[in-house]
Amino acid sequence: MINDKEVEADEEGNFYERLIVDEGENLITVKAVDLAGNEMIIERTVFVEIGEPTITNILPNEDVELRAGDTLDISFNAPTGGSGYYRIMLPFGPSSNEPGTPMTEEDGLYTGTWTVPEGLVATDLQVQVIYISEYGNKVSAIASGRITVIGDMKDLAINSIIIDDEAYDMDYLDNNPSAQRKLLEWGSLGYEAFIKIDDDKLVTTDGEFVTIDVLPESVTHYDRDGNITYYTK
Repeated sequence: MINDKEVEADEEGNFYERLIVDEGENLITVKAVDLAGNEMIIERTVFVEIGEPTITNILPNEDVELRAGDTLDISFNAPTGGSGYYRIMLPFGPSSNEPGTPMTEEDGLYTGTWTVPEGLVATDLQVQVIYISEYGNKVSAIASGRITVIGDMKDLAINSIIIDDEAYDMDYLDNNPSAQRKLLEWGSLGYEAFIKIDDDKLVTTDGEFVTIDVLPESVTHYDRDGNITYYTK
């Protein structure tokens, strides 16, 4: 409800009233009376939020490693009665004006669960949480924990060149002297390098066909731009 009103004057000596409102719901009543004594009363409910709402205790607060099908619990604390959402900030993903995936709220704790989709392999993914108060004010924050999604070895990109526990996109290898030097040194020591030609098939530099079983348990992949992803058997 309206508690009080103040009368102020501007620089030109005109007087006007300023309403004093409380945080939350306020009922404003306006009454107009003409010279004939006719009157009209209009009531409006106004919701007021003083200060910006805050988001605290955001999870994940530590880096995590996941694989396709794994789930990640996401949560934060904020004032009750609002709406919570989360977004996984995918690299090179399309931007959207949508707030994100809805979260559930209980006593000011907003929670949601993300399931890693099949085929996703990525590093350093960020979790953004969004809170919209019951009055429409919107705030967002980024969780301190980052996500690494490890891929299955069969999903390693076709035509990748594998040297020991590293795999290179051919364009990356063509333009990276350090990777080229490693390939030459690896061959000079009598070790095999492999080219991936199918989900589970490789060919050696001598033209022999082998399976991914010959690879180490984990491989670090460098794409054409040098971005890193990880794969395991």
